Amino acid sequence: MGYHKNAEIQKESNTPELHAVTARKRSPFHTKPIVFPSNPYVDDTRIAAGGNCFRVHGKLYINRDAKIVSIRLSPDDLERSRGGYKRKNSEKSEMDELTLSKSTARSRSVATDLCIQKGVDQLLTLTLRKNVEDFNLYLPAFKMFLRYMRRYYKKNFTYVATQEFQKRGAIHTHMGIAGYYDWNTVRRMWNRSLAFHGLGDGNVDFKSAKDYSRYKSWNGKRIAEYICKYITKGDITEFNKKRYWSGGVTAPLVKFMGYVTVGLPMVGLLVEVMSSITRKPHRSLWEFDDRFSIMVLTT
Repeated sequence: MGYHKNAEIQKESNTPELHAVTARKRSPFHTKPIVFPSNPYVDDTRIAAGGNCFRVHGKLYINRDAKIVSIRLSPDDLERSRGGYKRKNSEKSEMDELTLSKSTARSRSVATDLCIQKGVDQLLTLTLRKNVEDFNLYLPAFKMFLRYMRRYYKKNFTYVATQEFQKRGAIHTHMGIAGYYDWNTVRRMWNRSLAFHGLGDGNVDFKSAKDYSRYKSWNGKRIAEYICKYITKGDITEFNKKRYWSGGVTAPLVKFMGYVTVGLPMVGLLVEVMSSITRKPHRSLWEFDDRFSIMVLTT
């Protein structure tokens, strides 16, 4: 009887509806794109827009900031979604320059989105007194520190972290965090983790968002820019590990996607689409014309 019951549950869990619900529960940050708010010039499918068209996709963040990107597609250009492709090389040190560049750009984009959606408002830096240059020695202590923080602060511990080498060669961590943390408690947990793995002791340093922003404002976007600049450094390739670490509650990211026929005034159309998803005015517009014609509009 137990076998048949388990088999029945397994059979039901293979349905698309249950898969979709399960995926949303596991990772609410990764949501499927929805159609832009009603606009007569933005089509739902590429077929309706024609062979020559612009693919327009946007993101609406929890702080009401938005980003819209349009890419020019010709009839011969194929679309593919992320996932389902196996890397040629599993080691970052063996990747060619183009593959490594694309992988780094994806990591930077996701880490930026996570910082904004998590609402990080200060920067925590973890350092060591010893000159530890081996990431395999550093990693167990860092993981133990994360376990201590999760156990003590529970769901309130929200972070996005990345590592880099100091000028003297030692590894240290930059973490974008959200909320209040006691300095003595965090320092004690960090030193306990280091001592357990024979790495001596270290220090922790807290910096608010305004300390790294010329705008002097509490904005997770500024912290994201600071953290993500380390993801593009060459140090991360030497680690051959994850480019960033994240944990805690993350607000779902609203994504949009549509298609626009070639021949329409794209800049004015993107501004109109932007105003339909957020009340914030756009602050920057970039245009690239290499292999694809790309326009990026952000608040």
